[in-house]
Amino acid sequence: MGAVNPPPHVLVVSLQKSGTNLVARMMTDGFGYHCVGHGIRDSFDEVQARLHAKDAGASDRRSLFSQPGLMLDVLREYPAHTCMFLHGLEVGSHLLDWCTTGEPRILFNYRDPRDSLLSLVNYLLQRANDPYSPFARNVIYAEILESMPNASAQLDFAIAHMGEHVEKYTRNNWLLFHPSVANISFEELVGRDGGGTESQQRATVRRIGDFLGSAPRDQNLRLFDPSARTFFRGQVGAWRGVFSAEQTRAFGRLYGDVLRTYGYSEL
Repeated sequence: MGAVNPPPHVLVVSLQKSGTNLVARMMTDGFGYHCVGHGIRDSFDEVQARLHAKDAGASDRRSLFSQPGLMLDVLREYPAHTCMFLHGLEVGSHLLDWCTTGEPRILFNYRDPRDSLLSLVNYLLQRANDPYSPFARNVIYAEILESMPNASAQLDFAIAHMGEHVEKYTRNNWLLFHPSVANISFEELVGRDGGGTESQQRATVRRIGDFLGSAPRDQNLRLFDPSARTFFRGQVGAWRGVFSAEQTRAFGRLYGDVLRTYGYSEL
């Protein structure tokens, strides 16, 4: 499935609260792709209209975003140099064409699940630049978190009762191992401003360029963007300054397999 020329369409599976804006900026500024899909709010109405055209009888148009087969069909309709973002892509019949053709090329982006869960809590508590998207799950968990007496109780609740967010790592871990998928981590891509390194960021962008068959337009991209709508702090290892020792142990007991699979230390 090796690329010779830059692929017309790219699919980025970026787990929620794992740095979608970083990857989108890399794809736009570094490789000239137009980004649409999950986490790309400017594209929401356009993508929803295309989805609805394929399933006009859907009572809840927002639910169409969770149907990967439809999302892939929509991606095929976009002009060349379009990159679609999904927050998950589980194995299913919608991947049969990809198994045969290797198109679209797939990138998989993830982050330390403790930082990702902490970022979700901050997002639902309205600490990001823009309000959270008003999906039912967001509204419900935001109201629960807001009712908690303090930050420690909020984090206890998230670790114990918002496990679906972390379980997505398991449901999507086939991407981590598939030889035709290029993996990216938040820690590799964020650069110095987010607690990473410039050299690692440049090496990651070059590696993705090799995967896409296209050299980056700029060898010194500035991907860290505090003005992004979902941005709060965007730091590697922020969980270490927030989790108590008991919360760290609790997370390890519940999700230690996820940490090990993705190569993160339990302590």
